[in-house]
Amino acid sequence: MVESITLDLDKNLIKGDELKKCARLNNRKYDEIGISPKELENYIDQGWSLKREDVKSSRITRNKDHEELLRDRFWMLLFRMGYPKLSIKPLHIEYSREDGSTGKRLFLLLRQIMKRCF
Repeated sequence: MVESITLDLDKNLIKGDELKKCARLNNRKYDEIGISPKELENYIDQGWSLKREDVKSSRITRNKDHEELLRDRFWMLLFRMGYPKLSIKPLHIEYSREDGSTGKRLFLLLRQIMKRCF
């Protein structure tokens, strides 16, 4: 039996220009970051690939895993459907049970869906 549930629906919601920026990043099949050349070897060991190397910085990329790709594709579907607010991070529902277990993650829940469900 669930003893307590805490929901914070507005915590991770974005809108407007932030939503468009997030859509550009979610539409890619890879992650890309800029690092200093000193850090390059560590990132290469972690599975990143060199895209461009300059004197002061390097651009590296890494393919997204299947779960992240699926999550991003679903996010893009909701974005293209015109929802004005979407979450950028997984919604975290905290709960506590008699057996001591806590926490549960739900991905990409819309405010409209949450209002209908709870």
